[in-house]
Amino acid sequence: MAPAHAAQSGAARWYARLAVATLSVVALLVPSSLAVAASSAEEVSDPSELTTEAFLFGGQSRDDLLASGWDFTARTASGEPRDTEQPDGLIPSSWGLRITAGPGDLWQDMNNTRNSLFRDLPSDWTRIDANLIFAPRANYHQAGIALYGDDDNYVLLARNHHSGVGGQTVSFIAEADGEPAQTDAPATAAFVTLRLERSGTAISGSFSTDGGRTWVDAGTTQRDIAAPRVGVIVGADESRGGNPSATVRDVFVTAPSTTPTPTPTATPSPTADPTPTPDPTPDPTPTPDPTSTPDATPTPDPTPTPTITPSPTATPDPEPTPSPTPTVTPTPGPTTPPPDPGSALDLPTEPWYGGPSYYAQFPNADAAGWDEDTFFPIAVFYGKPEHAPRLAALGVNTYMGAEYDGSPISDVTDAGISVLAQGEWTDADVAGNRRVVGWHLSDECEMGYGVCSRAEDQYGRLAIHRELAAEYSRKNDGRFLQANFGNGVLGTWWSPDTMPGHLELVDVSSVDKYAYTSPHVQALFRGSPFWPLGKNPSSAGAYGWQQDRMETFTPGAAKPNWVFVETAKPYLTELGAGTIRRDQIGGAVWNAIIHGASGIAYFQHNNDGCGNYSLVECSQELRDGVAAINAEVASLAPVINTQTYVWDFGPRLDTALKVYDGDMYVFAMTDGQAGRRTFELPPGTTGDTVEVVGEDRTLPIDDGAFSDSFHDESTHHVYRIPLG
Repeated sequence: MAPAHAAQSGAARWYARLAVATLSVVALLVPSSLAVAASSAEEVSDPSELTTEAFLFGGQSRDDLLASGWDFTARTASGEPRDTEQPDGLIPSSWGLRITAGPGDLWQDMNNTRNSLFRDLPSDWTRIDANLIFAPRANYHQAGIALYGDDDNYVLLARNHHSGVGGQTVSFIAEADGEPAQTDAPATAAFVTLRLERSGTAISGSFSTDGGRTWVDAGTTQRDIAAPRVGVIVGADESRGGNPSATVRDVFVTAPSTTPTPTPTATPSPTADPTPTPDPTPDPTPTPDPTSTPDATPTPDPTPTPTITPSPTATPDPEPTPSPTPTVTPTPGPTTPPPDPGSALDLPTEPWYGGPSYYAQFPNADAAGWDEDTFFPIAVFYGKPEHAPRLAALGVNTYMGAEYDGSPISDVTDAGISVLAQGEWTDADVAGNRRVVGWHLSDECEMGYGVCSRAEDQYGRLAIHRELAAEYSRKNDGRFLQANFGNGVLGTWWSPDTMPGHLELVDVSSVDKYAYTSPHVQALFRGSPFWPLGKNPSSAGAYGWQQDRMETFTPGAAKPNWVFVETAKPYLTELGAGTIRRDQIGGAVWNAIIHGASGIAYFQHNNDGCGNYSLVECSQELRDGVAAINAEVASLAPVINTQTYVWDFGPRLDTALKVYDGDMYVFAMTDGQAGRRTFELPPGTTGDTVEVVGEDRTLPIDDGAFSDSFHDESTHHVYRIPLG
C-alpha cells in the first residue's frame, strides 16, 4: 500500500514491534501519511540506548487490549478510580480501534470522558507517538493522546474542533490541579500523527499530516506528573454536530532501554523474519506506499517517517528458517472462453482471467457496469471523498479504499466512482450502495502489516488473512474481495511459500513497488532471483515484471491483478529518492497493461512539497498528463479487455498482441532502451500500412514487417493493422 498510505496509510503503513538493540522498524505507509516512529538519530548518541514499544490496535478486541496492559480506568483528583468503559462505543476492526466520540471531556471539572484507554508509562519515558484518523465536525469534538496523571493533571494533544481559532485544529491542553491552558494550531487533515516528548520537566507536543516529513509545534509546558500513564482520549459534545468516530491505529512509547518497559502488546509483528536490508524506506502501497510501500527494514533510530539514509545496495536477502508446512494449493478460478475477435490468427493465447465478464459473478460490480468491455479499472488508493468529482474528471473510476473522514461514502459514488471499502466502513455505511463493489481487505499482509502483524511467520500471516477473508465472505453482500501485496512479489524473504495461498483468498489482487522513484525498491528488485540479470529496475519494465510475477501465484492467471503506479514522490525519504515524471507514469501504466494488468491503481500521496494529494494539489501539467494517459486507456478498453495472443515480433521488444473488431492491435514498448525496432508480423495480416493509433501517422509494411522509433525506454506505441 499502498504507499503510504493521508490515507495510511491511507497507502501509509503501520509500524510493527521495534527491536530493542537495533530499533528496526517495520513500516507500513498508507495514503494518510501515518507513518510514525520512536526516536531520531539526533536525539541520542547511541540508538541502542532507546527501546520503543509498539501497540497496534488493528484487529484488537477488548480482551486483547486488556491482556496487553490497557484499561478503561481513569483517576479522579483524589485518586479514586473512574470507569470510562462504554462497550457500545468501541468497534474493533482490522484498520484500528474505532471509538465513538461520545459526550465527555477532561476539561476543568467535567471529567466525564467515555471509553478512555490508559496504560502505565515507564517513569523515564521520552516520547509518545500515535496515528489516528478523526474528522471533528463541531466544537469540542476531539481525539488524541495524553500524558495522564489524573482527571485534573494531564497534558492532552488532540485533533480538535475549536471555533475560537477557526475551527479545525490540533490542540495542546495542559491542565494542572483543574486549571487548563490551551494552545491551538490549524489542522484540517483527518489523518494525523501526534507526538508528545519529554526533556526533563518540559513536555512538548507536535503533529504531522504528511507522513512525518514536516512537523508543527503545538505547545510546550513544564510538568512533572507522578505515576504517569499514556491515555487515548476521544470526546464530543452530543448537542453539537453528532458523534463522529475516531480510528486509533497505534501508539508508540519510547524510553531508555535500561528501563523495564510495560508488558508488550498482544499483537507483536513478526520476529521470526529478520529484516534483510539496512535502510528504512517507504516505497508505495496506500497512508495513504493504494502504501509508497515502505519495506520492513532496520534503522538505527526509528522516526515518524524513515530517516534519510544512504542508498541501499543489492544485498542478498537472508533465508528464512525452514518450517515444514502443508503445501498451499490454490483453487483455479473460473474458466472462460477465448475472445471472439473475428480473427484469422491461428496463434496460441496467454493465460487469462476472462476479461470484464469475470465481474458478472459479483452482483454489485455487475450492477455498476464492471462487466462491460468498455470498463477498465483506473483507481486511486485511499482517495479523499471530497476529491471524487475532480478525480473523476481525470478519468479515475475507482477508489481502492476511501478516507474515513466523516463524509458519507455517497460523496464518492455520486461522482460515478466505484469504491472498494476498507474495514473502517461499516455495513451500515455502505448499505444499499451498489457502487461499493468490493471490500479492500488488507495492504501487504504477506509482509506482516496491519492485522497480520500479530503473526510470527509467513504461515501465521496467511492464517490471519484467511480468517479475515472468511469474515468478509460471510457477508455475502454481492461484493468481491481485494487485497494489495508488496514484497511478496519478489520471491525472496517475504512469504516465499505462501503467496499462492494469499491470492487464493481474494477475487482481485494488486501489487505496489515503486521502482521509478525508490532506490531501495530498485535494490530489492536486483536482489530477486527472478529479476532479469543486467536489467535496470528504474524503468517501465519493472511494472510489467510485477504483473508477470503476480500471475505465477494463481494457476492460469485466473484472477485479475492490478498494478500500482506512483504519481509523484510516494512518501520516500531515502537518499536518491525522486519524483516520477509524466512520461514515466505513462510508461509504467502501459508496460503493466502489456504484461496483462487488468487494472491500474495510482498512489497519489506525495512528499515532494507540492501537496499531499498529487493528482489534486500539484501541477496542472501533472493532472493533464495523467488525464491524457487515462483517456487513452479508456478509449482502448475494449481492446485491452481481450485475451492476448502469443507472438514474437522480434528482438528487443516488449509487446502484447490483441484482436478486436476485425483488426489486430499491437501494444509496444522496447526492452528498456531507446531506438528503432522492426516488427515481424504474424500470418493473417493484410494491407500495406500500419496505423499508429492516436499519433496521426501511418507506417509502411514491407515484406511482412514494419519499423518504428522509440524516443526512450518509457515510450509506447499502439498499432492497428487490418486482418484478412
